[in-house]
Amino acid sequence: MDSLDVELSSSDAAFPGAVGAATLISNSAAKCGINVSVKREPNDGYWSEVWTKKPWCASYWAG
Repeated sequence: MDSLDVELSSSDAAFPGAVGAATLISNSAAKCGINVSVKREPNDGYWSEVWTKKPWCASYWAG
């Protein structure tokens, strides 16, 4: 079986529980052969150093 490896950059600066949500995504994706490694980024600088600069990162949108 082929697999896909990706890194998900996350920080609780994105939203409370973002790192936990990334872990849930990782667990769900593993069932499909997608290996998601969760990288906990520092809260300080998340929005300037990670958001829109890393290929896959966490955010929260509320209406």
